[in-house]
Amino acid sequence: MPDISTAQVRAAILGFLQSQYEKKAEADLKKLAKAEEAGDKAKIASLQTALSALKAKYGLDAWLEQVAVRFAAQLKFGSHISKGIHSSSQGDNVIFQTDFELPASLAGSQSLRKAEKKLDATRNATALPLAAFFDTIVDEASQSTLLDLLLQDHPALKGAFADDRERSDRYRQVFQTALQAQTDTPASDERNKQILWPLGDDAIKTDRYITLIPLHPALLTHSFYQKVKQVKKQHFGEENAQAQENRREGKGSQTAYTEFSPLAYVKLGGGNSRNVSWLTKLQNGKNYLLPSLPPQYERPKQLHFSRKSNSFFNNGLRYLCRSGYKILTNAVKAKKNKKDTRLLREQALEMIVRQIVVVSEHLRETQPAGWTDDYRDLNANHKHWLDRKYPLSDGPDGWQEKIADDFGKWLQDLLRKDFQSIKHDFDEIECAQWCKTLADALKAAQRRNKRRAA
Repeated sequence: MPDISTAQVRAAILGFLQSQYEKKAEADLKKLAKAEEAGDKAKIASLQTALSALKAKYGLDAWLEQVAVRFAAQLKFGSHISKGIHSSSQGDNVIFQTDFELPASLAGSQSLRKAEKKLDATRNATALPLAAFFDTIVDEASQSTLLDLLLQDHPALKGAFADDRERSDRYRQVFQTALQAQTDTPASDERNKQILWPLGDDAIKTDRYITLIPLHPALLTHSFYQKVKQVKKQHFGEENAQAQENRREGKGSQTAYTEFSPLAYVKLGGGNSRNVSWLTKLQNGKNYLLPSLPPQYERPKQLHFSRKSNSFFNNGLRYLCRSGYKILTNAVKAKKNKKDTRLLREQALEMIVRQIVVVSEHLRETQPAGWTDDYRDLNANHKHWLDRKYPLSDGPDGWQEKIADDFGKWLQDLLRKDFQSIKHDFDEIECAQWCKTLADALKAAQRRNKRRAA
């Protein structure tokens, strides 16, 4: 919990109200300036009266009592919203909370960092200034907003909303109730989509389904929108353009640059995105789309080797790892700066190691137990690794490291054969790094399989 004082919270609230006043008074202030230049006393008096009334409206006590409290009853907050599916939907929102971590290959609302976890607001569009109020930054260092403090019930909120402690506590409770309001029986709407999900293999015969109601993942789409916006800003910046030109023409300093591929987007809410939600309004209705093509699964090709083979690492494996190995050899040939070459080598090594893990697991899962008995010359550690006859948990001490050593020597021999003029560049230090990468991958795979079995 960040170290924030009540005075900071009060200053942030007053700053918000001042900005709201200035926004609403902008037109009248311009008229007042012209009236003063013309010496129109009647117009000046009329405008000053209107501005004084507007200033009073955005006073601390007046705005919180007459506006904020009323708005709090008119907004519904959530991380997943119904109006994102259809702007006229009156279905309930949901605040999605989970400690479950997704695998590295998947992204979802669980992937958001704590700083990205806001709440969206829907229902009455005229009440959205309250959402902007909650979004006010209180502490620049931690980027903590008033919303964050309310959800944490931060002690700095005591006495922050009014000089009278009881009134301040009442405002705080009203806001927290509005933010945390959740129903045990959320309502859908006829405009929401519904998915009938079968329960069991005989769902058609028994007519057993559960109805799923998809909601718009407002926080996830907003986070992605902000990231795209940041990338766009970098892409069209002068430094990025210069870095691209230097790379293209091979001149000047070679530095990393951002490339941006155009994205399709769907616009929610038509011409008035505020009718959908607060975050949709901030995005001007734009929600970027990612490719939604189904993944293409390819069955791992079987590794074949002679019964006289003594190692898993052979020419057949080189063929199966050809994509990663080609990138690795291209990185060796490339005349680029050391940083780029190192990154390419790391990517290539990850591809090779990933393929080795896939091929080895495929052999272990698809071949009958004891299949390596016919391969008498095959290394004992390799047999233990590839044959499910042998439990991985009961392997010889350091079997992953010994297999990794064989991998490192195999890759070193391949590169030295293909690059004989610089074969001494593939030294033992780099080989040790290759070994460590595979050993770590084997241990991670073993932990993953152990969790699956449990």
